[in-house]
Amino acid sequence: MKFDWQIKIGDLLTSLTVLISVTALLISWSKDRMAREAEQADKVRGAAAIALTKLDRWQHINEAFFKTSSQFMW
Repeated sequence: MKFDWQIKIGDLLTSLTVLISVTALLISWSKDRMAREAEQADKVRGAAAIALTKLDRWQHINEAFFKTSSQFMW
Protein backbone atom coordinates (compact mmCIF):
# COMPACT_ATOMS: atom_id res chain seq x y z
CA MET A 1 0.00 0.00 0.00
CA LYS A 2 1.47 3.29 -1.11
CA PHE A 3 0.37 6.79 -0.06
CA ASP A 4 0.19 9.49 -2.74
CA TRP A 5 1.57 12.76 -1.35
CA GLN A 6 0.57 14.85 -4.33
CA ILE A 7 -2.14 17.47 -3.87
CA LYS A 8 -4.47 17.77 -6.80
CA ILE A 9 -6.53 20.79 -7.81
CA GLY A 10 -9.70 18.71 -7.66
CA ASP A 11 -8.98 17.76 -4.05
CA LEU A 12 -8.44 21.41 -3.12
CA LEU A 13 -11.63 22.47 -4.87
CA THR A 14 -13.59 19.73 -3.15
CA SER A 15 -12.25 20.73 0.26
CA LEU A 16 -12.93 24.40 -0.44
CA THR A 17 -16.49 23.64 -1.59
CA VAL A 18 -17.22 21.62 1.54
CA LEU A 19 -15.79 24.37 3.74
CA ILE A 20 -17.88 27.04 2.01
CA SER A 21 -21.01 24.90 2.26
CA VAL A 22 -20.54 24.28 5.99
CA THR A 23 -19.89 27.99 6.57
CA ALA A 24 -23.03 28.96 4.63
CA LEU A 25 -25.06 26.40 6.58
CA LEU A 26 -23.84 27.74 9.92
CA ILE A 27 -24.53 31.34 8.93
CA SER A 28 -28.01 30.46 7.68
CA TRP A 29 -28.73 28.48 10.84
CA SER A 30 -27.60 31.40 13.00
CA LYS A 31 -29.77 33.90 11.10
CA ASP A 32 -32.80 31.60 11.33
CA ARG A 33 -32.30 31.23 15.08
CA MET A 34 -32.01 35.00 15.56
CA ALA A 35 -35.14 35.59 13.45
CA ARG A 36 -37.05 33.00 15.50
CA GLU A 37 -35.91 34.63 18.75
CA ALA A 38 -36.98 38.06 17.47
CA GLU A 39 -40.38 36.68 16.47
CA GLN A 40 -40.87 35.11 19.89
CA ALA A 41 -39.80 38.35 21.59
CA ASP A 42 -42.36 40.26 19.51
CA LYS A 43 -45.08 37.83 20.61
CA VAL A 44 -44.09 38.27 24.25
CA ARG A 45 -44.08 42.06 23.90
CA GLY A 46 -47.52 41.96 22.29
CA ALA A 47 -48.93 39.75 25.04
CA ALA A 48 -47.40 42.00 27.71
CA ALA A 49 -48.91 45.09 26.07
CA ILE A 50 -52.36 43.47 26.00
CA ALA A 51 -52.03 42.42 29.63
CA LEU A 52 -50.94 45.91 30.72
CA THR A 53 -53.81 47.48 28.79
CA LYS A 54 -56.32 45.18 30.47
CA LEU A 55 -54.82 45.81 33.91
CA ASP A 56 -54.89 49.56 33.35
CA ARG A 57 -58.53 49.40 32.25
CA TRP A 58 -59.39 47.25 35.29
CA GLN A 59 -57.68 49.81 37.56
CA HIS A 60 -59.71 52.67 36.08
CA ILE A 61 -62.97 50.73 36.42
CA ASN A 62 -62.08 49.80 39.99
CA GLU A 63 -61.26 53.40 40.92
CA ALA A 64 -64.48 54.65 39.34
CA PHE A 65 -66.51 52.01 41.19
CA PHE A 66 -65.05 52.93 44.58
CA LYS A 67 -65.49 56.66 43.94
CA THR A 68 -69.13 56.08 43.05
CA SER A 69 -69.81 53.72 45.96
CA SER A 70 -68.15 56.08 48.47
CA GLN A 71 -70.49 58.88 47.36
CA PHE A 72 -73.52 56.74 48.21
CA MET A 73 -72.19 55.78 51.62
CA TRP A 74 -72.03 59.30 53.01
